[in-house]
Amino acid sequence: ILKSFLLEQPAYGQRLSAGICPSVQAGGPTCTVSANSMTLPLPVCNYTGQGPYVTWSGNETITNGGPTLVNCATFPPFNNGDVLVRTFSTPTARMTPNWVIVLIDTSNAVAGFSPPVAASGVTISYSGPVARTIVINGVHVAASISGYLVWDYMITSGTITVDGTNKVVSGTVYVQDLVLQRIDTATLTNLTYAAGICTPASGAVSTTFSDGTPTETLSFTGNNGANLNGNPITLNHCW
Repeated sequence: ILKSFLLEQPAYGQRLSAGICPSVQAGGPTCTVSANSMTLPLPVCNYTGQGPYVTWSGNETITNGGPTLVNCATFPPFNNGDVLVRTFSTPTARMTPNWVIVLIDTSNAVAGFSPPVAASGVTISYSGPVARTIVINGVHVAASISGYLVWDYMITSGTITVDGTNKVVSGTVYVQDLVLQRIDTATLTNLTYAAGICTPASGAVSTTFSDGTPTETLSFTGNNGANLNGNPITLNHCW
């Protein structure tokens, strides 16, 4: 989890797309709404700044099963009873100039081994304007280069809580590594965030591995800084 999602992998030429992509705060003219579902096209995330380019295909869809109507112009504040489900169209992918292709699957296809899981997206349940719980029901993410599989993960979680006052995030995320046949368990403890920065400002993520690999602990220090097993690092990428 820590290496593949929080840390930059420069060997693959990844670049941050944030600030270009459509968002739920400002969907833009390409956002569409139907039956209380908002669809955001990801190809407009194509990175055109300095360095290697990243291109996207597919759409992200956010559906609310609760009473609040979604809106492309302004993402409304949600409240008690609103239940959002976040999924991706099939196929959704991003590709770097080095021909690394990352596929994201939430099509309900079953993958994994302990146990097999249907990739059905992420559910966010609100109990107030800020307070909510998040459950990763199943997100299948795999990377390949020139037809060869680099890594292959099925991601699920327990109930992740977001405090209604300070937006403190805690919970447990499970990653089935389908290549190594290993289960990685990440415990999120009191993660907090600062405005305008996508990496945590404080808190920690501790990851254990079912194959006996030593535990990794990532402690956040703010301003994209952290300590990985006590060694200072800089977090350059939000996935």
